[in-house]
Amino acid sequence: MYGTKWVKVSRSATDFVKMCLNKNAQERPFVEDLFEHEFIKKWVDNPVISADTELHISENIMAFRNDSIL
Repeated sequence: MYGTKWVKVSRSATDFVKMCLNKNAQERPFVEDLFEHEFIKKWVDNPVISADTELHISENIMAFRNDSIL
């Protein structure tokens, strides 16, 4: 995750994306683990985020994990 597009992305967000994009599916974290990541906790713990949004995030992460072959 290099280049000008990533310069403004926080370390926490970059770390989260790297975890999600791990080529080895066996090493990729489960959705429960990703919800414990500081980048997600920052937004989920925010009262602006609703339970529906949290569920949507969870479903997308699980779909990515299950469908992605890198």
